[in-house]
Amino acid sequence: SVAGISIERDRSVYRLRKSEERYRSLFESVDYGLCVMKAVRDPTGKPIDFRFVECNPAFVRYTGFEGAPGKTALEVVPDLDPKVIDACVGVVTTGEQARFEYYARDWGRWFDLHAFRFGKPDCGNFAVFFKDISRRKRAEAREHFFATLGDALRPLVDPVEIRDAAARVLGRHLAASRVFYGEVSEDGEYLVGGSGYADRVAPMCGRYRLDDFGPGGRKTAHEGHSLAQADVARDPALTQHEKATCRRLHVGAQVVGRGVGDQAGQG
Repeated sequence: SVAGISIERDRSVYRLRKSEERYRSLFESVDYGLCVMKAVRDPTGKPIDFRFVECNPAFVRYTGFEGAPGKTALEVVPDLDPKVIDACVGVVTTGEQARFEYYARDWGRWFDLHAFRFGKPDCGNFAVFFKDISRRKRAEAREHFFATLGDALRPLVDPVEIRDAAARVLGRHLAASRVFYGEVSEDGEYLVGGSGYADRVAPMCGRYRLDDFGPGGRKTAHEGHSLAQADVARDPALTQHEKATCRRLHVGAQVVGRGVGDQAGQG
């Protein structure tokens, strides 16, 4: 009867609404980052990018990016690893799930990602669950660093060899161009660089005026401050002369810390 059809339709609408409510509740409350994406295809139909359709609050919390929906993955992360694109293409085209770890350089975090097809096979939609594993990755990196450092120093006795070996291990661990130890001269005006680690740049051996590196260099040497400059060329605290000194020495970024006694370390 008409009444029976109407009742069944109402029940279907109710079940659909409850299903959507459960989905929305899960989507909003899950502690994993979650986004739904849709393939962007070239004229031949090949997926070449992926547009964000929906992102949950945890996605924003992990990435700090609120405006993702409507944008593509390459618009949000222009230097996205091609391996990630390839993995997502595989999910869309084959339906096979993909799970991998990825370092998001723009956000400075490691993520464990799980991507799977979402919806009908031909719709091009898929979802990505991810969680922040940066703490674990940093712990693993520290453990590896100290194990490598211990292996390198164990057979050594000479202090200079120990110093240089430590600089070499640290330089490789940080992927730095240069790591060295230096001493402040007796008059307090110069940093006297010793041997250390250098990769494709000249080692900083010799005497360098502390003031040529800006106010941070003197504070580090005399007051025990630490100094970190991610981009020397854009640092507003440095004068043009100080920036020119850094360019001449091929210093694009640096971390400086006070060591034992009057020794300072710079990379």
